[in-house]
Amino acid sequence: MERAIGDPPFNDPPDAQSWQKFFSKIVLSVPKTSTYSPSLNPSSVAANTKARQTFTVTGLTVNDIINVNPPALTVGLDLMGARVSAANTIELVFWNSTGGAIDEAAGTYLITATRK
Repeated sequence: MERAIGDPPFNDPPDAQSWQKFFSKIVLSVPKTSTYSPSLNPSSVAANTKARQTFTVTGLTVNDIINVNPPALTVGLDLMGARVSAANTIELVFWNSTGGAIDEAAGTYLITATRK
């Protein structure tokens, strides 16, 4: 008795094209992640104020979901939020909870961007 190609209990070995299809599906399902480490110099934030400030970070797009890790900030100054407001532009929201203005020094921020 002869068997037809692909009939059980035997399976024909996959060809190179099926492997390419398999791996391309995996690549498409994994989001692209990039890391940036720009030196940013925030402007002074007035006492008891929340301030939105924008900075240029080349490579970011509005489709990126970002996570920002600032350098050690002055006590009383907190990073409350971050978003990509336009291509190559990040908007950071700082909150000064003290009774005096805080002029934060420039520092290296670590930004992780995941592209959907």
